[in-house]
Amino acid sequence: PTYPVWIHIALQNLYHAVTQNEIEISSGDLYFKSYAFLQHTISLFLFPISVVCLFSIAKRIVTDKRLQAAIPFAYILYPSVCYYIGNLANYESIALSCVIIAFYFLFKGLSEKLSVAQIVLCSFVIVISTFIRPQLNIIYTILLISFAVVVFQKKYISFRRQFIYQVLLVGLLIISSSAFVFIKNYHTVGKYTLSTHGGIAFFEGHNPYARGSWCGDCDINPKHLRYQFVRNEIPGFDTLSEIQRSEALTVLAKSWIYQHPFQEVVLTCRKVAMFFLPYNSDSDVFNIFNLLIHLGFILFTLRLFYKLFKRQKNLDNEILILGSVLGPVILSDIFFVGYRWRYYAEPFMILAFFIFCQQVLDSINMYKNQKSSIDAGI
Repeated sequence: PTYPVWIHIALQNLYHAVTQNEIEISSGDLYFKSYAFLQHTISLFLFPISVVCLFSIAKRIVTDKRLQAAIPFAYILYPSVCYYIGNLANYESIALSCVIIAFYFLFKGLSEKLSVAQIVLCSFVIVISTFIRPQLNIIYTILLISFAVVVFQKKYISFRRQFIYQVLLVGLLIISSSAFVFIKNYHTVGKYTLSTHGGIAFFEGHNPYARGSWCGDCDINPKHLRYQFVRNEIPGFDTLSEIQRSEALTVLAKSWIYQHPFQEVVLTCRKVAMFFLPYNSDSDVFNIFNLLIHLGFILFTLRLFYKLFKRQKNLDNEILILGSVLGPVILSDIFFVGYRWRYYAEPFMILAFFIFCQQVLDSINMYKNQKSSIDAGI
């Protein structure tokens, strides 16, 4: 992420503005500990806010109070949140809280008019999270598209202008912040680009030896077939800079996709299947908690498609939840399956699971009521 560079520049300038002392360079170990502590502090500040936001969302989409209360606890105790990813000193735990907070404001905006401060805060949260994890741009794009599908219905006419202002503000802030990244990269690598690694990650998921996941030693092991394939197809690959490698691998990946469309379709299906396996990041241990949530989400999705096929109405909440999960799925298909990316979908998969539970309870209650009516009539 680029934002640490700007923070360093800003803090160094501030330091020099108030003192003439030289800056003492800390050891790498001490620097990492301080940086990790800062990340954990921010994460611990945002996490309870995201829990409250998720509970507020739950109360709007699930009517059973037991299910409402279970949703935030399921989120808090979810394997990836409390151990595999959320417990690490990385950006994902901060970014996920931002995604939930942003969704809360957008979702709230469907039923009540947001203040200018709330619109600005929501936009700020979105932009900050994309700054620390640029792949969220893809996730937010799909999320905003799903909101657009809902907002541009007749019953939400009064909220359209508010939503348009929101999207325009987010777009303006992202374009403005991206300009700094383009400038920094131009002075660093001689090219206006958002990332010097995008093509490398893209090739990771689209090549004759791709299996859908990340291959740790494929780029460094001369005996690996993919290592040999790259160097046979791109002469002088090892002499290229990172941005040159990224561009060359992008061309090679696109060429392979065009020449092998059937293999690409199979690989896409494999990625989707891997995305929903009941495993967690850096763990080959089968997890029953993941399995239950994933099965619930799949049943929720099948039921939603059936309702759409039957042209049923009042499916707004389900469409928004599906859109929130679809973003990480598409991200994984564009690149490769990483359970740190599935992390952004998991709170919404939990919501989908409990929505499905609510639907099952409603069906049971309806059946009981019908049976009671029939018995009473007899």
